[in-house]
Amino acid sequence: MKVLIEIYRRVTIRRFVGESDGYLADIADLSEGPIPEAPELIRRALARFKDYAAARDLTLPRGWASLEQMSDPGRVADIICTHVVAPLPARQELLATLDPVARLEKVDAMIAASL
Repeated sequence: MKVLIEIYRRVTIRRFVGESDGYLADIADLSEGPIPEAPELIRRALARFKDYAAARDLTLPRGWASLEQMSDPGRVADIICTHVVAPLPARQELLATLDPVARLEKVDAMIAASL
């Protein structure tokens, strides 16, 4: 089974409110605050991911050129992470990392360890 998940914003689940064909939850938006500057980290992570993708014969994500122009380290981390093979606990740890720079640093370290 394949599942496609699209994320539009970060939220926290306050409580589950019901169950029918799926789960329903009461949520609250999470703010990461202002977008921090991390251009060198973004460049390094993107370059390392490009090597990672080439070594595994992965197709680079659609919109790769626009990704190289992105200045939000958290968004870059989230996009790269969707293409990295990692165990579920490591992915959960990334999702739980709210600091966008720390999240991209973890993704970069995960890629570096697997090259």
